[in-house]
Amino acid sequence: VQDTTAPVWDVNACANIGLETLTANATCGATMPDLRADALIQVTENCDVLTFTDIIQSPAPGSPLTPPPGFDGCSYTIDVIFNVTDCNGNDAIPLTCDDLVKVMDFTPPMITCPINMTIECTESTLPANTGMASATDNCDAVPDITYTDMTVASATCVQEYTINRTWKATDDCGNMSTCLQVITIDDSTAPDITCPTNMTIECTESTLPANTGMASATDNCDVVPDITYTDVTVASTTCPQEYTINRTWKATDDCGNMSTCLQVITVDDSTPPTFNPLCQLVFDFYTSLGSDCPAESTISLEIGQIIGESDGWIVGGNPIPSLNNCLFDNCSNPDSLKALVEDIVITEDSCSKTFTVYFRILDQCGNASVDLFVCVVKVHDNVAPTIICPINMTIECTESTLPINTGMATATDDCDPMPTITYSDMTVASTICPQEYTINRTWMASDSCG
Repeated sequence: VQDTTAPVWDVNACANIGLETLTANATCGATMPDLRADALIQVTENCDVLTFTDIIQSPAPGSPLTPPPGFDGCSYTIDVIFNVTDCNGNDAIPLTCDDLVKVMDFTPPMITCPINMTIECTESTLPANTGMASATDNCDAVPDITYTDMTVASATCVQEYTINRTWKATDDCGNMSTCLQVITIDDSTAPDITCPTNMTIECTESTLPANTGMASATDNCDVVPDITYTDVTVASTTCPQEYTINRTWKATDDCGNMSTCLQVITVDDSTPPTFNPLCQLVFDFYTSLGSDCPAESTISLEIGQIIGESDGWIVGGNPIPSLNNCLFDNCSNPDSLKALVEDIVITEDSCSKTFTVYFRILDQCGNASVDLFVCVVKVHDNVAPTIICPINMTIECTESTLPINTGMATATDDCDPMPTITYSDMTVASTICPQEYTINRTWMASDSCG
């Protein structure tokens, strides 16, 4: 008896063996499984008792599997061929099972996040500036990398916030992995401040910024930084109307960053005082009203003397009114103004004496009036001498009628120690005796003023 019949495969052998799914390893490969035992039960032999060792599997069990050309990066299949020979050397028709083994990628990519970082609020938050994640995968040469941002606002500064950037790497099989990058947006740059120029102003001008200038500021993140200032006043040691303001300007952004600059404002008093021209009066004083005589009159002022606005002075025993309400200054109180006696001109004649005083008005800062304040004081002798006639008398026609015989008048004067005494006669004839007559002698006393 001879066995010439070859083993026969079940018509559904491939389906019955079933798909074998393998997990791709680190190189996207796999190790071929041993499917001979599964194949053995799909073959019928009439004489021989077959074992799995009688079946030849291709690819052989334990052989390495690698992705084929054109691999989609996710999975690939392997066609398996089974051959069997019975003990009599009868070969079965080879069983070819297409796509019997499937190697699939179940491993997510390995993702590496860029480092956490802090950037200025002016810098870009895009990955080109903050860094890109990278990823590798066992099967997909170029995993897809995406990110999503979640922004957390600062509780103190609108320019500062945190971006929690979640990076995701996805391979061609949809396996994915994530990592977190924290990007802190910081505003640590102070505003750039520009002070107005240092300046000198008159003491009558306003020291407010509307007149002295405003600082300006720009900031890298805050469109309108807050600008404030504080003043420190330094008094002058020589003039109370002059002082210096050290004005410190400060620019502050919304995050509290600040910068300062210094503006120096010098408050100056360079304007001379003035006076009311109507106050430049001429004073006339008379001896009949108690004034000293012109020749004896003196002035209580000296050239170079400085008097206050409220100080009076004396000429010929007569008080001269002060300069109250006559002097003015742009910054000083009139009470603080002074008058410098620049010159005193004295002229006189036989009956009057004139004192012309030239004042230069000074303020507390040493400014002097351009024009001179002029005061003219005149002292007059207007009192006539006092005369006493000799007594009336009767003489013989043989006696002399001259004053040596009939008597001299006498006179005194308040200012002239020796008034001039003269007389004139008017004769009245007698109606009964030609040797008798009457002389009406008029005496006259004249002082130096006439």
